This record gives sequence, C-alpha cells and structure tokens, in this order.
Amino acid sequence: MNSQKTIRLVLLALILLLALAACGGGDTSSYTGSQDTTSTNATTTTPPTPTYDIVSLKDTKIVPSLTTFSPGVPYRFIVANVGKKDHGFVILLSALNVSQMSKDDLHKAALIIIDNLTPHQSMIVDYTFPASALGQNYEMTSPMPADFQAGLKVSITVTAKK
Repeated sequence: MNSQKTIRLVLLALILLLALAACGGGDTSSYTGSQDTTSTNATTTTPPTPTYDIVSLKDTKIVPSLTTFSPGVPYRFIVANVGKKDHGFVILLSALNVSQMSKDDLHKAALIIIDNLTPHQSMIVDYTFPASALGQNYEMTSPMPADFQAGLKVSITVTAKK
C-alpha cells in the first residue's frame, strides 16, 4: 500500500513537471510602434535541460534515484516526503555532523537545504555542482538532528563527466 502511494506521488510530480515544461514562455515583448532597422548577430542560448533526481524521504531511509553527479550539469531534485513524520533534506559534506551544528552553520555549509517537509509534501530544487565538488565526499541527509542520528543519510559522489 505504501509503495503504491510512493509511486503515485512520484508520477504526480513528474506529470506536474512535464506540464510546467510544456507551458514554456511566450513572447513577452511589446510593440512600440517604431521599427528598428539595425540588425545584430546576437544569439540566445537555451539553458541545458536538467537531469532529474527523484528523492523519496521515508521514515527510515532516503531513497534517491541518483547518487552520482557531475559538476557543471544542472540537476532538478524533486524531494518528496512519503513518510508519516516531518522530514527535511540537505546535501552537505559527509564529515559534518548535523546533530552538532547550529541552524545558521548548517545553512552556510549546505549545498541544498529544505528545512521541513510535512508528510506527502514535495519540493523542487535546482542545483548545479561546482567543479570544486570533485573529489569531495557528500551525503544526502536530513537537517533534523533526530533523523540524522537515526541514520537517514545516503552517500553521494561527484565525478567528472564521461
């Protein structure tokens, strides 16, 4: 039964993302009544499409769809609390102990942080790992000390693109 709810929540998140992507942006420029006869060779670049990482926060574990990342690649983290208790989400260096950090220090050290998600709540966060993340040991965990002490964490790696 719980796995069906998880699947439904993940599918709903994906459908919402696809709907948002399909909406896109239209031309928001306005016509001023004059005609510009100059031409430019300027080109616009479209930002790269993000790689999705669906992260399920359960009461006893964190289940991401990806655990290996590359610097310079945009990622879209869809973080969903599929548990029965409130949880949070943070990516930070593995050597740091969340249970011994102040909230301010945790926010300064975090690459990504979501302080609290209630059951069945989800959030989308876009992040691109910098080149300086190569060779560092990171983990996905909860910023809540009780979750951290209970072992809600997953090691992740940042490696060069192949």
